[in-house]
Amino acid sequence: MRITHNFNWAEYIDFSEKLFSNSTSIGCSNETICRVVCSRAYCGIFKLIEDFCEENAISLLDRDRAGNYLGSHKKIKIYLNTQNTTLKRLISRLYTTLIKADYNKNARVADRLAEQSINNAKQAKDLFNRDKENWI
Repeated sequence: MRITHNFNWAEYIDFSEKLFSNSTSIGCSNETICRVVCSRAYCGIFKLIEDFCEENAISLLDRDRAGNYLGSHKKIKIYLNTQNTTLKRLISRLYTTLIKADYNKNARVADRLAEQSINNAKQAKDLFNRDKENWI
């Protein structure tokens, strides 16, 4: 018997906001906090959408037109092309920020970018929750 655990990915978005608002008590540099906030804000909404698609057997493309394998992030982006364009735009912004925060050591990731990530993730979550039943 397989035991499943269903983590609530929306908590990542809430955690990002709480982490950012309490950043002075954490003991890390402000930039470290901002990078984590940006990263978790994207991951929260991405995983909400990915899990919803899996749980509802929503078919996502496995390969692009050239036959190349698509990773999970690209699959979700392509699927969102058929859905809410505002949600797609928010996810794209969050993904761009994730790449900057997680992989670009020369990028300056500061309060403004962290706040934008939190706001974009919250707005994306609201749009997703409003529209997700129409996806099935």
